[in-house]
Amino acid sequence: MALSPDPAHWVLQISITAAPSDRLFGEQVSVLRTVADFDPATKTWSVLRGAFDLQTLEILQTLYGAASAYGSRVGLNPIPVPHRWNGPTFTTDDDPAQHLYAGSDTGRPLGQLLPAVADGRTAWP
Repeated sequence: MALSPDPAHWVLQISITAAPSDRLFGEQVSVLRTVADFDPATKTWSVLRGAFDLQTLEILQTLYGAASAYGSRVGLNPIPVPHRWNGPTFTTDDDPAQHLYAGSDTGRPLGQLLPAVADGRTAWP
């Protein structure tokens, strides 16, 4: 069931720009095709997420790794819930910065968050 437009609900659009050369783009395709969709008009890969769960963190890790390897950028943008979206959503009470801050507060790479989330830990050292 699709949610009706509601400014109190949103999803996170995670996007990454295409690699700057055809050779690097070909390599990027093999990394990103399983986690994001490519839009040739904007030359970006993107995925929508409505929860900060282990899968979302794995997607972020893949995109940040690809950005580092292929000279591109990752963007995080809250957007209104798409008309046909059937997944979870964030609410105005959610603060994505709180979730992401846990990984940057001690200078850890994002990938170091994954074991803690997989183990069900909610407190961060």
